Amino acid sequence: MKYLLATVFAALFLAFFSAGCVHFSYEGEAFTPTENVDIYHDAEKIPQKYTVMGKAVAYGNYQDVSRDRLEEKLVAEAEARGADAVLVTALQVVPKGDAVGPAPVLRTMEATGAEHTYTFNQLQKDFDGGYGQTDRNLFNTAPNPPTPAVREYRRIIRAEFLRFMPSEEKKDTSGEE
Repeated sequence: MKYLLATVFAALFLAFFSAGCVHFSYEGEAFTPTENVDIYHDAEKIPQKYTVMGKAVAYGNYQDVSRDRLEEKLVAEAEARGADAVLVTALQVVPKGDAVGPAPVLRTMEATGAEHTYTFNQLQKDFDGGYGQTDRNLFNTAPNPPTPAVREYRRIIRAEFLRFMPSEEKKDTSGEE
């Protein structure tokens, strides 16, 4: 009996922690780890010139993983790989069966400033909560609407890891030493 209870407890423990897992993938360079990585949602708000060192994807089950948790994962991974900043390039909510790679995306926000049907505020509202209540409207506007029976979704954040370029030192032209 003791063995059975321990087995059931272990199975429940694993199920609980695997349900809320944040998955991560990265393609790019790595440098000496950094601290205090900033996260940006608009490329125009980045205060200095930068280079893109790699692209990352963080995702998890919509019901179990918040945007904050995905962003925390991106920042932690960026620090470990030596990035100075993270630029979020897309927020996505897709049916769970869709691939995380180049998959059909129901709603997307890109940091490039390209025009989109949905405003950032609407996207953020859908991404952060209540997506299940808006799915019927979304399905009606999708190019190939899935059946309304699809109820499990995956929350995805795509981002670029950035390295700031060294700022050029200004020369003192005042003539004073």
